[in-house]
Amino acid sequence: MNNELNLFGSSQLPIPQQFELWKATPGGRVVLFWAYRLAAAQADRYRRFGQRGSIRLIWENLRYRLNWIRQCARTKGRDLERWGGYFLNDHFHAHVARHIMEHRPEWQGMFETRALNRPKKLKRTIVVREEVVA
Repeated sequence: MNNELNLFGSSQLPIPQQFELWKATPGGRVVLFWAYRLAAAQADRYRRFGQRGSIRLIWENLRYRLNWIRQCARTKGRDLERWGGYFLNDHFHAHVARHIMEHRPEWQGMFETRALNRPKKLKRTIVVREEVVA
């Protein structure tokens, strides 16, 4: 029960630790299963043409299929409501991409990755004023 509070409340845990807790939940395992299935479709294109996959596309596809996936799970006696870990935290998709490439060595490099937890760059804003001269 404590893990659920860390996952769904305002957690003080770092995102990598939240991801580790999440992927151990029943819903987290289902999300990973479907992410691997969708990644397999992109992997063929990557192998043949060198075109990288998109974890963001997979993530949004999972969102699009959410009700269907839940219905499939219910027919197998599983409940994938939010408390069961089935939710798509946008902070996790980068970790899912790394997880997929780590567990499928032939897909290494399929997703572009960046350093995790790097400091945010400040954006420069230029303000232009227009003055009307009478």
